[in-house]
Amino acid sequence: MKKVIQIISLCLILLLSILFYLTCPWSNTHYAPGYNQEAFKKVKIGDMAEIVEQLLGKPIRIPKDGEGHAYWAYSRTFNTPEHMVRRCIIINESTGKVVRIDDKIVWDYMALLFSPSSQE
Repeated sequence: MKKVIQIISLCLILLLSILFYLTCPWSNTHYAPGYNQEAFKKVKIGDMAEIVEQLLGKPIRIPKDGEGHAYWAYSRTFNTPEHMVRRCIIINESTGKVVRIDDKIVWDYMALLFSPSSQE
């Protein structure tokens, strides 16, 4: 009986390890060329866009929200589910200044329940 409990425990640990790896945001995050975490920490609210580009280089993409903000994305997910480390600088397009810094871990739990084809 003790042997069975040990085997079940090892299988459970293995399963949890695989699940953590598959959903780990650090393993699923791709950064822009030239991105540096220390440089990202130097960006402050009110900095000009030129300063951001000097510190971090060009972002991976720059989506806009239609309300005058550009989202300079310095990270993206490799694939779905979208568990990732989000690094994004939000810039007011009219002033060219940083208005928000998005630096957080994103866990998309809904992606674990639905495949990408079922979300369309």
